[in-house]
Amino acid sequence: MPPERETNDDDDDAERDAFLKIARAVFAYDRDVDALIARWNASLWAESLSVAKYEPILREARTRVLKDAPACAEANVMFLRSVIGTFVDNERVPAHLRIPGEAVESWRADETFRATREDAEKVRYVLKNAYRDWSAEGLYERTPVYEAIFNALAEALPVDVDVGSPDGEAPRVLVPGCGLGRLVFELAKRGYDAQGNEFSYFMLLFSSFMLNATSVVREFGIHPWMHGRSNHRRAADQWRECAIPDEVPGNAKLPPGAAMSMVAGDFVEVYGSPREKGAWDAVVTCFFIDTGHDVVKYLEVVANCLRSGGVWINFGPLLYHWEDYAHEQSVELSMDEVLDVAKLFGLDVQTCEYRDVDYTSDERSMHRTTYSCAHVVATKRK
Repeated sequence: MPPERETNDDDDDAERDAFLKIARAVFAYDRDVDALIARWNASLWAESLSVAKYEPILREARTRVLKDAPACAEANVMFLRSVIGTFVDNERVPAHLRIPGEAVESWRADETFRATREDAEKVRYVLKNAYRDWSAEGLYERTPVYEAIFNALAEALPVDVDVGSPDGEAPRVLVPGCGLGRLVFELAKRGYDAQGNEFSYFMLLFSSFMLNATSVVREFGIHPWMHGRSNHRRAADQWRECAIPDEVPGNAKLPPGAAMSMVAGDFVEVYGSPREKGAWDAVVTCFFIDTGHDVVKYLEVVANCLRSGGVWINFGPLLYHWEDYAHEQSVELSMDEVLDVAKLFGLDVQTCEYRDVDYTSDERSMHRTTYSCAHVVATKRK
């Protein structure tokens, strides 16, 4: 199920170049992490630490960095290279998402290449997202979010998972900003015709792999927490393995009428079009409405997509992604203002509750990212 997209031949070369830049950054992870490990080693072997009474503690720390860090990095590299490999000369993926074999060979030969700091951080972030979305351990983060969404959907658009929709008319649910695709998969399992939309090539690369190319439960062991030395309660916590996936999408038997699809592209451009007007029974925005330049425009497009009587379900904070970029447009509203705007677009709010949840956080860490998220349910006015 490679992602569909809005086609424009004039943009093909630019999109291909952008995707190859991302793929190259993923491919260069090994150099990025090697440099990180080298820096740790240099610090742990600094002359200022050569004091006899420190030696037993430092010896253990040095051993872990010398032994455990490279092993963890190698496991991450194996997973990342497997993802890249499914796009190399693969005629089943769209041309703009195809990686030429000769490009990979040139990346391998260029030992001087390093990804930008921003791209290197995004690769590490994807590993954390893989933990959150596709591991058994990530259930503690997924469950409170997904259950709130599933319960709201079940009340507005009930589907008997055993019977499904034999006539093929399953409720259509759109999930913009779907990341690695787990929520889309879970909605399809529950009998909905679910479509994910994603703009980030990082997320598209990995969601395609997780949804289409995994074949065995716990196929890969990754180490999402290895990149930071801070806030570990126990030394071993930094190096622990997380197995993915906890479920293989290709093995799932969906209820009658259920379906799953992905569309690549900007949410506003794709779903703000006249052909999408009233086409969806539900729009689920999960950690999404704060990601764009203009939350008002997002709400307008949500309203455009929904049929009369359709439901908007939101779960997430308001961490406006573009707020600190001086040269970028950024519209930031409080939650009560967001709801007022929603009403102006014909979205009548039934509930707005706040629930605290962690997001891509190490549950064993002394530092975790917890958001007070707004769980909103609104109906499109008839």
